[in-house]
Order: sequence, then structure tokens, then C-alpha cells
Amino acid sequence: MEQHLTIFIEEIKTRRHTACLLEDKSLTILFSSEKIDTCLHISDGVIIIVKDHVGSPDAKIAGEERLICSLLAGELKLREASATGLSIIAPFRIILFLESLFFLGKPYNPTVYGRISDAGNS
Repeated sequence: MEQHLTIFIEEIKTRRHTACLLEDKSLTILFSSEKIDTCLHISDGVIIIVKDHVGSPDAKIAGEERLICSLLAGELKLREASATGLSIIAPFRIILFLESLFFLGKPYNPTVYGRISDAGNS
């Protein structure tokens, strides 16, 4: 999952049209799977992975790691995620923001995820 998060962040950072979405935002998203918990932290245009998060997140996405990775890869839409077994806990406005961010962060070239090794699907 961490590799998927890293690629997702790279995709977001390389696009100008996503930069305006991150400005003046302060948000922490907890991704929780059966194997690992990892946070994405957005603050004033910067998006980073935070492994040791203190406090309560603004949004929590929990479920099977493969489903979280599908969400990050753009293969699964956030609104479809709850029907597939992911749990999304967040206020409605944050869910709408995340839906936009995941859609716009989807790689233009899906082969970008070929960089992820089968051994490192975490």
C-alpha cells in the first residue's frame, strides 16, 4: 500500500490542476488495512505520508489492502468503495474532496503501477 500511496502522491504533485485543490487545506486521511495503517497528511499544498500519526484523522478509509490499492490506482471510485467492502468515515464535504482528489490523481498511464513489485504490495 505504501508504494501505491507514493505513486499517488507523485501523480498529484506533477499536475498543476491538483495543486489548487491542496492549497489552504489541512487534512489527515488514515488508510487502515489488515496489514498496516498509514496516513496521508495534506497541509497548505503539501501532501506526505505519515507513518506515526498522533490524534484523530479527518477521514478514515478501512478495508482490504487490495481494495485500498485499487482506489489509489484509480481502478475503484470512492463512491463504489463501500459496496465493495471499504469503510469510509468522514464528513460529506471531505468525502467529496477525496473523490475529486482520487479521480484527478489517477495515472494517465496505468502502466505506471507496473513499477510496483509483487513482493512489495504493502
